[in-house]
Amino acid sequence: MATADDRNNFVWSGSTVFFDNICQPCEFDGKILEAEGRCEDCDEYLCNACFLAHTVPFKMRHHVMTGKDQLDKDGIQDRKDQCTQRCSQHDGEIIKYYCSTHSTLGCNACMILNHTSCVGTIYIPDVAKYVLRSLEYSDYKARASAITISSQEITTDAKDRIETFNTCHTAAVEKLRSFKHKVIYLFEEAENKLIEDSEIVKQEEINKLTSILDKSTAVEKDVRALTSSVESYESMNQYCNMFVALMKSNEYLNACEEKLDEIEKRIDLHREIDFSPNHNIITEILSCRGIGKIKDAITQVTHEQDVNVKTESDTKTCWISSSVMLPDNRLVITDCENVKLKMIDTRQDKVVEELSMSSPPWDLTVTNSDEVAVTLDRQIAFVKIDKLVIHRNIDVDGKCRGVAYCEDTLVVTYEEPTKVEVMDMNGIVLRNIATDDTIKVKLKEPLFVVKNPVNNLIYISDAKGSKVVCLTSDDTLKSTYTDTDLGLPTGMTVDSFGNVYVCDWKKHSVHQITRDCKKKRILLTEEHLLTPYTISYCEAEAKLYVGMRDNDIVKVFKMT
Repeated sequence: MATADDRNNFVWSGSTVFFDNICQPCEFDGKILEAEGRCEDCDEYLCNACFLAHTVPFKMRHHVMTGKDQLDKDGIQDRKDQCTQRCSQHDGEIIKYYCSTHSTLGCNACMILNHTSCVGTIYIPDVAKYVLRSLEYSDYKARASAITISSQEITTDAKDRIETFNTCHTAAVEKLRSFKHKVIYLFEEAENKLIEDSEIVKQEEINKLTSILDKSTAVEKDVRALTSSVESYESMNQYCNMFVALMKSNEYLNACEEKLDEIEKRIDLHREIDFSPNHNIITEILSCRGIGKIKDAITQVTHEQDVNVKTESDTKTCWISSSVMLPDNRLVITDCENVKLKMIDTRQDKVVEELSMSSPPWDLTVTNSDEVAVTLDRQIAFVKIDKLVIHRNIDVDGKCRGVAYCEDTLVVTYEEPTKVEVMDMNGIVLRNIATDDTIKVKLKEPLFVVKNPVNNLIYISDAKGSKVVCLTSDDTLKSTYTDTDLGLPTGMTVDSFGNVYVCDWKKHSVHQITRDCKKKRILLTEEHLLTPYTISYCEAEAKLYVGMRDNDIVKVFKMT
C-alpha cells in the first residue's frame, strides 16, 4: 500500500478529479475517495465514512484523530512528535512508556499489568525531545560507530586473509608441481643411468657369447673336415690311409675336446638381467612423507641456541649488519665493525672461514650457486663462496647499503645520496626507484632490501621513515607497513610462506608481517634479544638466525 506522502497532489488517472489525499482503506478496496481526516495512531488518511467509523470499535477509541481542517494545505500533517510503534503484547496499543527498572518498553496495558510498583517509569513523549542530548543517545552513537568500525576491520581482515590464503595455496601448489617436475627429472636421470648400465651388461654378455659361438663353430668346422677325410678313405676301401688318418686324429681331437671344455666352462654360468625396483620409494610416496607435506604457517618460536661468531683476529665487538643463508645451509655474515665477511657452518655452529674486506661490509645477497655480492662503502664486491675470495669489484655512485639480487639485476639502496637504483651485474644503472626528489617512492633512509621469492615483490626498510615499503617488479608501490611499535627497521628475510620478518634495532624486536605488509605479530621482543640488526631464514631446518649490533652472538630460533 502506498504511504500518505505518496497521496499528496494525487491525480486519478483518466479523470479530472484532483485530491490532495485519498482514503487509504477505500483505496485498498478499489475506491478513490477524498480523505476527510487522518488517524495518527494508524498513520492512515480516512474518508468521512471511515473517519466516523474508526472510533467505534472499543480498541480504537483512544486513537488520535485529526480532521481535514487541521491538515495543512499541502496535505502534510503539521503535528507534534508522537509514539506510533505498536506493542507486541497488546493488540492495538502503542508503546509510550519505558520502565528503567526492568529496561523494558511497553504500552498502557503493560505498565498497568506489570510495572505499577516500578520506580522510574518514563512517559516517552515527555523525554523524547531531549533524546539527542541524552547519555543513551551518545552511548548508542559511540557503540554503533565502534561496532561498525570493528566489523569493517574484521571484514577487511577476513577478505585480506582469504586473498592471502588463496595466494598461499596457489604458491604451495606451484611448489608441489615444481617439486614433482624435479622428481620426474631426477627419476628420468636415474632411469637413463640404469638403462645405460643395462646396455653395458648386455653388450658384455653378447660379446662373450659371440666369442664362444665363433670358437664353437670353428671346432665344429675342423671336426667336420676331419670326419670327411676319414669317411672318404672308408668309402674308397683305403683302410691303410684310413688307419693313418685315425692315428693322426687322436691328437687333433684331444685339442678340440680341450677347446670345448674351455668353452663349456665359460658358458656354464647362465646369466640373465632383470630390474629390481626400489619399492620403498612407492611406500614413502603413498605414506605422504616421501614427497613432502602440506603444513600450516609458523605459529611458535623457541630459542634454540647461541652461536659465537667472534674470531681470534677480531679486535672489536662484532656488529653483524647482514646475513644470508646459502642453499647448503651455511650462513654468511658481514661484521662491519671488524671489517670482515664470515662463513658459519650451521651444523658445527661455528665460524669456519673469514675474509677481510677493504671497507666495512654492510649487506650481501646470493647471486648464484657459488657467489655473493657484498656492499662496501662505494663498491660492490663479488665473492666466491667455495672459498671466500673476492674475484671482482664494481664501483657505484654513492655510499651504498642494502643489496638484493633480482633476475640478473641488483637492487641497491644508498645512504648518501638517498636513493634506490636497479643496475645490471656490471654496475650499469638501469633505473632509479627513489631519490631525494622522489621518482616513485618517498624514502627518508632506505637501508636494507630483500626479494620475496614467493611473489617476486621487493621490500625496502626505511629506517628514519619507520616503515617498510613493498614494490612490484615494475617499481610500483604496492603496500606499506607502519606500526606504532615499529621504531627503526633494518634487516629483513622471507620464509617459505612468503611472510616477511623485519628487525627493529631501536625497539629490540622482530615483526612478522604478511607478504602485503599486514601486521601478523611481534614475533621476538626484548625478552629474546637486544639490538637485532639482521635476520635469515633456513627453510630446511625451519630456523631463524638473528645477528645483532654490538654483540658477538648470532641467536638461533626454532620455528614450529
